[in-house]
Amino acid sequence: MRRPQIGDVIEIPTASGLAYAQFTHKVPLYGHLIRVVEGMWRTRPQALEEVVNAPTRFFTFFPVAAALNQKIVNLAGNLPVPSHFASFPLMRKAGLEPPGGGKVDWWLWDGKEDRRIGALTPDQRKLSIASVVNDTMLVQMIESDWHPETDVRTNRSYDSVAPAANKHAADSAGPKAIDWYLYFSSREQADQAASTLRSDGLRVLIRPGATGGWTANMTAGRQPFQHSSRVRLVFGY
Repeated sequence: MRRPQIGDVIEIPTASGLAYAQFTHKVPLYGHLIRVVEGMWRTRPQALEEVVNAPTRFFTFFPVAAALNQKIVNLAGNLPVPSHFASFPLMRKAGLEPPGGGKVDWWLWDGKEDRRIGALTPDQRKLSIASVVNDTMLVQMIESDWHPETDVRTNRSYDSVAPAANKHAADSAGPKAIDWYLYFSSREQADQAASTLRSDGLRVLIRPGATGGWTANMTAGRQPFQHSSRVRLVFGY
């Protein structure tokens, strides 16, 4: 079976038509980075340059090899990655939101190093969010016209933490928040779990483990997974 190659153009069938993405980079632990382009096609364009030169919808990590092998997506061809996308794109990662509200902890990532920035500037809101998605999530993002700047985490309030009196009332009225720490042997496993947890409304921060491996840290109620069948699938219970 042919291995994915940089420049591969993949065709993604959706309910709205054919979407396209190009495999641009391969990153240890994360895997294949694809650039999903704007637009839908009824049939495959004869000139794939039309696809690779289309505006960017978003970048995301996606298991290209597995999806091709299972015929979930199709290989449309291979073209050179446009020069302005040859370098790894600057991306962002979402951290934890403090209990009771407040600023979301955002980080910038250049493919090698993380840098904490706190709140986002208007330009940074447009940066792609570093995550690993499966085919179901990818199609859902395309069909719903999802963009990084419209993500629920992007548009979460950046206001300062609520006044102490209000926070005390809120704490007294509901269950206490608990910090959860989930441990994984690889960054890819941690990111896959984090993507699932975040899609269920949980706030997750991925960090290297103190003694190796990776942790997914989050603040949630006493039983954050009880209603999530997708999370049970991730963790095998």
